[in-house]
Amino acid sequence: MRRLGMLLTAPCAVSILLAGALLPVTPALAQGFPATGQTKAYQADKNDGIDGPVDVPDDGTLQRGKTLRYKVRKDGTVEDKNTGLIWEVKCTGAGCPALHDVGNTYPWSGNGSTDTIWDWLDKINAEGGKGYAGHDDWRIPNVRELQSISDFGMVSPAAIDPIFGPTIASDYWSSTTDASDPSCAWVVPFADGLVNASEENLSLFVRAVRGGPK
Repeated sequence: MRRLGMLLTAPCAVSILLAGALLPVTPALAQGFPATGQTKAYQADKNDGIDGPVDVPDDGTLQRGKTLRYKVRKDGTVEDKNTGLIWEVKCTGAGCPALHDVGNTYPWSGNGSTDTIWDWLDKINAEGGKGYAGHDDWRIPNVRELQSISDFGMVSPAAIDPIFGPTIASDYWSSTTDASDPSCAWVVPFADGLVNASEENLSLFVRAVRGGPK
């Protein structure tokens, strides 16, 4: 697995970055890009003849983008009010359906005898005979969609709003393949919201999504 700044000898190539670098295509609807979630302003020590850090127009100061807004739906899923995406809610402990347990991990692609994220997705869409929460059009989010729910103002227990249920501060699969190495796919680690590439045979976490713009 690789992230920006690591050696080129690592298995998977990396060419992406933070949410702010995903500017050419927005994951949101026409009204604009989701905010990062950072509300604290930080200073910088500039070459300005002033001793020490000073205020700068950083993300926490400007807070550009649509404020992160989520709503729990009657079916127990969560709707992102900015993007229109509807997300699976994870759970743990007694009463938690096995398919939605936060600790489940799967490879992106297996050996033909191991359940992958795609086998898990088939079960999600068949759950209860009608699919999870009564819908059978769940899918694995692409990497822009997945990173859109990262909250860069949070670090613990994970960089994501707790409205989504428990989230492991580790790598979650996207449906997006690494074009520079098709044996890898892009993941979002909800420890920091960065985008990494991971070998597809590794067992990682996954969260389903449905809806949103086409």
